[in-house]
Amino acid sequence: MAHSIPLRRARLAAAWPVVAQAATRAPGAALDITGARSWTVREPVSRRTYTVVRIDTRAGLSGYGECAALSAAEFEGAVRAITGVPATSFEAVAPLLAAYPTARAALNTAMLDVAGKAAKAPVFQLLGGPTRAKARALAQLTGDSDAALIASMKRAHAAGFRAFSVPVPATLYRNQGQAYVLATQRRLNALR
Repeated sequence: MAHSIPLRRARLAAAWPVVAQAATRAPGAALDITGARSWTVREPVSRRTYTVVRIDTRAGLSGYGECAALSAAEFEGAVRAITGVPATSFEAVAPLLAAYPTARAALNTAMLDVAGKAAKAPVFQLLGGPTRAKARALAQLTGDSDAALIASMKRAHAAGFRAFSVPVPATLYRNQGQAYVLATQRRLNALR
């Protein structure tokens, strides 16, 4: 993967001037936002509601974003604020959307989606590329005593884990103070 990063960066660098130039064009530019649409969706189990937003540009590109449930008035106000603005100016519209913070989250994501499509690159590359090549997996240790936790850690370590989530000692009183701190320190020292 490391050998392909320079190739991706070169491709992105070649495409980025097109996207950056679109942000400074006169009205009527290809990436100007012409409209937006929203849908309210509900998760079947938790019953939480979200709003999915689609913005459209003059060039025919569409971008999608999501946020917490939006009222129709908040959505319409936010759409009025960004209509005619280039989709590549996702940071410049922040003051325009200050009155609509929930809508700003979805519209910012949708504008980034359009910018990525215009540059023919994933959004994470537009934002600077990957920050790491691997992530550490965390193993949850189980057990009631230090001996059980040590055994759990040895099993997880044998399975390849190198980071562990350690349960804190049970509290006997609501405010134990120093005794609780010392018990926690003893447990962590036993696991080292």
